[in-house]
Amino acid sequence: MLVSLAATVAVVVLGYASFIEPDSEFVSAAVVMAITGPILAFTEEIGWRGYLQPRVQRWGVRASMLIVGVVWAAWHLPYILLTPYYHSEGNRVITLLLFTASAVAFSFLFGYLRIASASMWPAVLAHWAHNWTFALLTGYLVQTQHPVVVTEYLSGDTGLFVLIGTIIAALIVRRKCRAAIEPVQHAETSVPPTP
Repeated sequence: MLVSLAATVAVVVLGYASFIEPDSEFVSAAVVMAITGPILAFTEEIGWRGYLQPRVQRWGVRASMLIVGVVWAAWHLPYILLTPYYHSEGNRVITLLLFTASAVAFSFLFGYLRIASASMWPAVLAHWAHNWTFALLTGYLVQTQHPVVVTEYLSGDTGLFVLIGTIIAALIVRRKCRAAIEPVQHAETSVPPTP
């Protein structure tokens, strides 16, 4: 939530957007996303952090998070490239690069949460919190004359400011949870590969 909020504040401070008073749809949208969001985040995270990450973790913690991030980004490509509903505005190359980099950064953040907690639930909640916050902020609480710059390139789901904030958050989680993460990294290097 803080990453999306900081990214939105940054675009407001830079003059690309301004905060507005929420309209009558804000509360109903927030409630709907509070109900459906965790379900959608759970369905993704059961695949990424629940199933895939533990299976590729034998190649190393960082390698597993990179693999999951790339697969996660590739999973969204048909939706991005073949429909007008998701990241369809702006320069395709820039949007795809930002989306892929953000998916990998989120994979590290959510992956460290998964390892540190030995549960996928912190990743589910973090995934939902990001989706809920950016959707409400960019959809209902800011206005802009530069929608592509704000929602695709800087803020929104996977903008540059979100990417930078997610990298910082992943580094903080890794550092704060080092005691839980390091044994997993060391165990992987000492276990012989399975036949």
